[in-house]
Amino acid sequence: MANAPNVPNTRKSTDPRAADAAVDAALLARLRAGDGSALAEIYDRHATMVYSIGLKFLRDPGLAEDLTHDVFLVIWERPERYRPEIGPFAPWFYRVARNRAIDILRRARRETQPGDQAMFELSSPDPDLDPAELAWIRIESRRVRAALLDLPVTQRTVIELAYFRGMTQREMAEYLNEPLGTIKTRVRNGLLKLREILEAEE
Repeated sequence: MANAPNVPNTRKSTDPRAADAAVDAALLARLRAGDGSALAEIYDRHATMVYSIGLKFLRDPGLAEDLTHDVFLVIWERPERYRPEIGPFAPWFYRVARNRAIDILRRARRETQPGDQAMFELSSPDPDLDPAELAWIRIESRRVRAALLDLPVTQRTVIELAYFRGMTQREMAEYLNEPLGTIKTRVRNGLLKLREILEAEE
């Protein structure tokens, strides 16, 4: 009985990562050519991961959504920023998101960082704030400053502005360009979270 002839295997093994990279490369080429629909496809492929990165760093859904919008705006306005020779698009794009999140955190800390040692002392806060909360903050000021680092950046910012810079809630609303109700909610939620953190340490 004659041996069956050797038939070459024409099936190619497909690396999912290589396939994804090829799809991204094709979409970027379309985007550079002015095809706006390519951005929608890139968004569908990567928005969930970009949002997750923002949420991980910023711990605030609203800020994570803003970051997602900003990062996709970067690739829409300047698709040439991505250069294929540096590697696949996805890892580069996620680094852009991570770096943007870090920039947001640094900017928030600079805006609320006291300029000298005297400013580390508590200022006279909004008289509308609960006196009991103020007394608690004063007593626990050193521990509070450490615990603030565990708060979402939006809550940390308003508490620092209120208790360490002496801003009223109306002043904070104007300074941060946010509705007064939003500021009040952030202060209240931030204080509740601070209590939880400090009580867990005891």
